[in-house]
Amino acid sequence: MAPGRAYLVQSSGTSATVLYVTLEDSYKFAVGDDVVIADDTTTPENLGAITAIDRTTYTHMAAITVTVATGGTSFTTARFAYIVVEGYDVCVGILEKSVDTGTGANANGANATLILGNCVLYTGSLINLDSAAKTDLAATAFGIYTYMK
Repeated sequence: MAPGRAYLVQSSGTSATVLYVTLEDSYKFAVGDDVVIADDTTTPENLGAITAIDRTTYTHMAAITVTVATGGTSFTTARFAYIVVEGYDVCVGILEKSVDTGTGANANGANATLILGNCVLYTGSLINLDSAAKTDLAATAFGIYTYMK
């Protein structure tokens, strides 16, 4: 599961401006963040900025209001629909170690070194390294190694 994703707990409908995620996942966002909605089938859509996050109406989920409605397609929980901050698909570096920041309102930040380039890494140790990430990092694979320049 990708850490930046907030999976919907209720399908979006065809022209939704309010999306529902778990309370814990709602803390991944702030009012003003530009978000994108996606699932495992449909082309991702930009929903503009978050205008409100309601964490008080429901005890089990939060309502996130955005400026742009979904464009005629219902993003469903059956297709693992999620929202993420815009730019989620850009890889800027590799973290030196895994960090657990916790979840929800009490999540703390964590420090980890971000490797930006000029290194040789074991490919088998790299999580979520796909062809798009390799392109973003200008990385090349050679045997069991990945080179970043």
